Amino acid sequence: MPPKLRVNSVDAVDQSVLVPREVAVVSDNVELLRVTVNDPVTQAQALEQIIVTTEFPPLRRRMPLTLIRRVVSQCIISRLRPKLAFQPISDHDATRLDRLLARRIHEHLRGVFPFNSALLSLPLDLWGFDWPSVARLNRTVAVTGMLRDLNHHLPSFRNMAQITMADWTCSLNSCCFPLRPQLSAAAFMSTKSLPFLWRLAYNTLSLLDVSVRPTDVSFLHSGTVSLRHVHRMLSACEEQCISYRVITNLESAGLTVL
Repeated sequence: MPPKLRVNSVDAVDQSVLVPREVAVVSDNVELLRVTVNDPVTQAQALEQIIVTTEFPPLRRRMPLTLIRRVVSQCIISRLRPKLAFQPISDHDATRLDRLLARRIHEHLRGVFPFNSALLSLPLDLWGFDWPSVARLNRTVAVTGMLRDLNHHLPSFRNMAQITMADWTCSLNSCCFPLRPQLSAAAFMSTKSLPFLWRLAYNTLSLLDVSVRPTDVSFLHSGTVSLRHVHRMLSACEEQCISYRVITNLESAGLTVL
C-alpha cells in the first residue's frame, strides 16, 4: 500500500476548481470526524485530555458548586457527549474519567480530604449533587446508538446494522434474538466479534435486565425463511415446541422454508 494517495479537493478560493492533493494513507485504524472508529482506548485518552486541559474561569473567589456544575456541563460534558456518541469507551475508563473530574473539582475547591466521585452523580433524593456522569452517559449513548443504527433513516446504514444483527442472531447465537438477555445466556459469549458499541450496549441491557424486542417481523412472510431458523427462534421463547424430528422430516420431504 502506498504511503500517500492523490485525491481531488475543492480549492479554498474557487470552489468550482478541483485541486489534487496528497493524503497520507493509514492502514492500522479508521478515523472519521476526528474520532478513531472501534478503538475505545484511544478514545478514552482523547477524552482524558479534554478533562485535564479544560481550565476553570480565573476568579478572585472560589466558585460555588452550582457555578462549577454549570462550567463542567457547558465546557466539559458538552465536548465529551458528541465524542462518546461516535465511539463509546469501556466502563472502566468511563468510571476513571468520573474520578478524574471529581479530583479536578476537589483541587479547585482546595479541599483537605478528597470526596467520593459517586457523590457527584447521585440524584438529589439520594443525597448526591446530581451532576452528569461520564459512565452513565457512556452506557446511554451505547444503547441509543445501537438502536439508532438498527432503525436508521438511511437505508445503507440500516441495512449494515441489520446484517450485523442477523449474523449475531444466526451465526453466533443459534437463531435466538440476542437483545433479550433473559432468554439468551450465550449471547454475551458471542459478542467478541461485534463492534465495541454493540458489546457495551448488550452489557448495559444485561446489567439493567432490560430487553429489546423486534417489532418488525414482516420478513417471515417473504417465503425465504428457513423452517429450522423459525424452530430455533421459537424454542428459545416457548417451553413446548415441535421437536427437531418434525423439522428433519419436513426437510427430507423438500419443505425447508416457511
